[in-house]
Amino acid sequence: MGFRLTVLLLLAAALTGCGTRSIIVPVTRPALIDVHRCERVLILPCDISNFRSTNSVRDGLGRDARWFAPQGVATSIDQALPAALAATGQTEYISDTSISVAGLLSTPGKVSGELLRTLRREYDASCILAVQLLEARYNESILTAPIQSAYASNNSEKRVRMARGSLIVGMLLIDAVEGRVDFADSIRCEVSRETHSTDRDPPDINLEDTQWLLVNQAALRIAEATQPLRDREIVTFLVDDDYPEIPGAIEHAELGRWTDAAALLDSVVTRVGEKEGSDKLWYNLGIVRQYAGNFFGAKAAFETARRISDSARYRAAIERLLRAEEEDLERVRQDL
Repeated sequence: MGFRLTVLLLLAAALTGCGTRSIIVPVTRPALIDVHRCERVLILPCDISNFRSTNSVRDGLGRDARWFAPQGVATSIDQALPAALAATGQTEYISDTSISVAGLLSTPGKVSGELLRTLRREYDASCILAVQLLEARYNESILTAPIQSAYASNNSEKRVRMARGSLIVGMLLIDAVEGRVDFADSIRCEVSRETHSTDRDPPDINLEDTQWLLVNQAALRIAEATQPLRDREIVTFLVDDDYPEIPGAIEHAELGRWTDAAALLDSVVTRVGEKEGSDKLWYNLGIVRQYAGNFFGAKAAFETARRISDSARYRAAIERLLRAEEEDLERVRQDL
């Protein structure tokens, strides 16, 4: 017992004055699909040329399974997407189905110059948003389970009709002025619905309503991707009683005074230098410099911390810093 107590006391002494403290920082993420620099965005009809068909299968209900018809889904997207993007004030949907993604992209990654010039001339488009329906699936089944109740007959059972639908939609934002693809990605949307009954088949699930729920979800997600995202980050500092200035710097940071926090820690590292154990101080300096917008100085501070004590935390901080710098450049480009 005495030996264990001694070990615990030594461990406690080693940890005294060391630890972490986290704060929550509001941030604005740049829009994933940057349409704000576009004077006019032309929305093309939904393209189904790359649609992956799903064969009809028996669904266990004794009848052919129902499924989403690709043309019907595409028509719904053509209705939902312009409405979802109307708030941007710079979009226009065209119903000319002869204009397609395949026609714009004559070869992968290269935009057709002739068609692009036509769109610019006839519609005065600076950007083109093209949507492709890549996959649409619908599955339906009935599950049964006996009802365990003193009030139910021995043969009573609960039945649940379950339906699951999914869409995969591809998105392209084309710079019509420069003739390049600025953004390309895909989203997957899913929805599930069910109906219930006792001792009989549950009511049918409305296939059209389910399809609209999926399409509307896809349209809203695309619209959200065109807007800056208000977000929050958890920022974690390292605390050490050897440096009583750290709590003061954290208080500045909590109030958004990153420059003041950096000035306070700068004065300490000027005095301390790179002595053993000062890596926490340099790491914290890197954090406040980063949020003050001094990415070059932040990288130097993180590298100093790593030089004093090589740690996975410091290596990860440099990686996050590089990503944050790219995000900051995009925020500047979007005037956020």
